[in-house]
Amino acid sequence: MNAAGPFHTFGTALLEACLDAGCHHVDIADDRTYATAVRALDPRLRERGVAAVWGCSSFPAVSMALVRAARGARSAPSRARITLFIGNDNAKGYGAIASASAQAGRTIAAPQGSLVGFRGKECIPLPAPFGNKAAFDYDAPDYDLLAAEGVADVRVKVGFENPIANAGFGVLSRLPFRAGQRTAAVLATLGRFAPRSGSSGGAVMAELWWPDGTSARASLSGAKDGQLIAALPAVLVAQVLCAGRAASGAMTAPEILGADTLLGGLQHAGFTLAGTSP
Repeated sequence: MNAAGPFHTFGTALLEACLDAGCHHVDIADDRTYATAVRALDPRLRERGVAAVWGCSSFPAVSMALVRAARGARSAPSRARITLFIGNDNAKGYGAIASASAQAGRTIAAPQGSLVGFRGKECIPLPAPFGNKAAFDYDAPDYDLLAAEGVADVRVKVGFENPIANAGFGVLSRLPFRAGQRTAAVLATLGRFAPRSGSSGGAVMAELWWPDGTSARASLSGAKDGQLIAALPAVLVAQVLCAGRAASGAMTAPEILGADTLLGGLQHAGFTLAGTSP
């Protein structure tokens, strides 16, 4: 199980080693390019009889499970917006900061056209206790997964409780150069000294809209320990694989567990699942 990151700097060496050894592979990658590389190995994984369960984190595991919960038995919506909110009283490690800073100014290929990382500010109505919060465009595998289901307009958003972090990544998105590993290292150092005031909680929310004007949403949130949302899907997947679940190929956590089981496991850990039906 790989939770190292940042996955945009990784190749598939570890996964190749798992293939050679004949063992399953689980990761928390939310990087779109990495996810594409893992999915390209699907034939070899099936031939070897092992699974690579990728993206077992907020994106796309929790987000896509919430899409399933909000959608129910309905046809694919025409528009979707997925939001991740991160409380300020959480550890700010190099891996997470490097992943986020690499997004600043990145061109995002969405079904409806090109977006830019950490631009496109919107005020998102998040579940209690967070309320309305600013969030910005972010690249994630959800664009590809939802486009494959026929969703024509997709937005993936990230927002931080700390307004300085929101403003800082916004500035990075407008610089004439892309942030690299040195920038991430500097930000990670500053992050260690930044006050950890505010909430340790977090939220993931999926909102869906249909052409007939109906809408639905589903959210998973907690007032504390929000970083567990990004880690527990990998644990739940590892548990079923270690228990002998037969699985092979490249897949996401909702595909191997089912959306209800995944969200139920997170509820059992103390997080709140809420939603509205169309």
